[in-house]
Amino acid sequence: MTHEQPRVPANPDRRPVSLVVATAVLALQALVFLALTVAVLTDALEVGEAAAGLAIGVFTLVVAAGATLVAVGLWRRRRWARGPAVAWSVLVVLVGASQLSVNALVAIAVVLVGLVGAVSAAAPSTREALAGVNDPNGPDAV
Repeated sequence: MTHEQPRVPANPDRRPVSLVVATAVLALQALVFLALTVAVLTDALEVGEAAAGLAIGVFTLVVAAGATLVAVGLWRRRRWARGPAVAWSVLVVLVGASQLSVNALVAIAVVLVGLVGAVSAAAPSTREALAGVNDPNGPDAV
């Protein structure tokens, strides 16, 4: 039984389109959550519900930081970032689908963004770009 080595791209310095798209989608989602954090905190202060607003604001800030971390990991070609990117994108699809009866246009947009993120993160070209060469000085070296 032979183990097949991952195919190394012809130009290892060039990122495949799927990796760039997955990174961009996650970065966009991080920016959206950062904007949501500002909106929630601003609204909470105006309404006088600082405690509830602070809790939601901290949560959305943590989500923004997580999406940013995964996007940076993808951009730096870290293998560990692919799993969270796919899982997050699937969650985005599910959240969007659950909102179809509330606001169909927004829900469809959210589902489409999630699908683009999931497909691009799970694409074979992304996997190959993140596989890197298993050398001690490769992209996952400490």
